[in-house]
Amino acid sequence: EFIEAASHFNLAEAAELAGNTTRAVEEYRLAAATSLRLNGFVSAADAFVQAAGLLTTSGAHADAVDCAADAVLAARRARSDELLRTALLVQADAAEAAGDHHGAQRSRNEAAAVATRLKVPASRAI
Repeated sequence: EFIEAASHFNLAEAAELAGNTTRAVEEYRLAAATSLRLNGFVSAADAFVQAAGLLTTSGAHADAVDCAADAVLAARRARSDELLRTALLVQADAAEAAGDHHGAQRSRNEAAAVATRLKVPASRAI
């Protein structure tokens, strides 16, 4: 199953490079689902982050919000503050694009708190 997850991730990246956002999101989601079956929370969070970013950019805001929430959950399960910070910032972008300014600010605030734990500037690019 590890090879399956990696294959989906590679197919997602190829589709993204080819400009096929729909296929890229589908493959990132398949990579995440396969990774979750293996308890590969880091890989799953990364795939969800990529998918959420694409969904936000393409205007599929409700799907982006859901995908970003999955990214945050997987990052928490991975116990990776760096990944959690990235997922929270993607979640903030998705919430903002969906018009949820309060939710966006809440995610940004948590990302800033994580940045403090990491001892990096909260505004540092991901």
